[in-house]
Amino acid sequence: HDTLVFVEVKTRMENNLVSPEDSMVSRKINSVKKSALFYKMKHPQLPESLRIDFVGIVLDNNLRPLKINHVENLTM
Repeated sequence: HDTLVFVEVKTRMENNLVSPEDSMVSRKINSVKKSALFYKMKHPQLPESLRIDFVGIVLDNNLRPLKINHVENLTM
């Protein structure tokens, strides 16, 4: 109720060489952070507290989730 949460979701197939977590480089985190701050500036009525979460999903060949990883508070 008192925190505005932005969530970056990355999905990969199980045979992909790069995991969803490995794709969250600092450049991408900074991009999400800038977007979050801009959105907050445009909507001042929203909560002051901001947080960026990450959800990584790995799918099998039948598109069923094998792994879901939720990481709270990447940066802010």
